[in-house]
Amino acid sequence: MVAVLAESRRQGRLPSPCTNDPASELAAAAEYLVELEAGEERAVAATKTYLAEIARHRHAVGRSLLGDQKSQDELRAVPAALQAAVEQEAVVIPIAPAWARRTRCAVLARGFHYATAREWALKLKELAYVLADPYSAATSSTAQSR
Repeated sequence: MVAVLAESRRQGRLPSPCTNDPASELAAAAEYLVELEAGEERAVAATKTYLAEIARHRHAVGRSLLGDQKSQDELRAVPAALQAAVEQEAVVIPIAPAWARRTRCAVLARGFHYATAREWALKLKELAYVLADPYSAATSSTAQSR
């Protein structure tokens, strides 16, 4: 990532990487840094860091495009939404055994969610050793009309 920063500068860009570790080599190389402040990661998946990064970007966009109050209200709703997702355990447990035997997977999304599809595919590879690839679910109007 430090090489990516250097190349960005060479091309005249102003990189501002996100990191959850302000003592990292990436942080030291950055002129402008977005600190996530999500706390220490304790797992390979780094889900907390990923969610913090999405929240930081959403907050920045919200402040500039949607007005600060709406952005703040949406960010305050995140913990309850995450808790609701965790409580879906009753839905997940019955289907988990069938999915546990899978060795391949395609993860589909479009638009803003495509980044999350890529992250989900990576997590499946890292944690479950599933050959998972992300794909965009966006289609052209030509393809839809056939």
